[in-house]
Amino acid sequence: MRNGNIREFVDKLWDGEELIYIYNGKKYFSQGYVLENGQYRFELQQWEPEGKMLWYVEGLDHQLSLDKFLEQPAAEVADRSSPLF
Repeated sequence: MRNGNIREFVDKLWDGEELIYIYNGKKYFSQGYVLENGQYRFELQQWEPEGKMLWYVEGLDHQLSLDKFLEQPAAEVADRSSPLF
C-alpha cells in the first residue's frame, strides 16, 4: 500500500482479503484463512527484497487475530520469525 487509506486497508484485513502492499520500500503480503483443523490463521510475509515469513498467529478467532496484528509494532514484526501464539 502506498499512500493508501488506512481505514480501507484495515477493512480489507478484516475481510480476510489477501493484500500486497509496500511499506518503507519493502513489499509485503498478508492473508487470513481457516486451516483444515478449523483454526483461523493470519500471516504476514515479506516478498521483496527477500521472501520470508515474518509473523503469524493461529488459534484465535478472526477479530482477535487481526487485533494482535494491529497491536504489534512494525519493527518487532519485521524481526520476528516465530509465531506470536
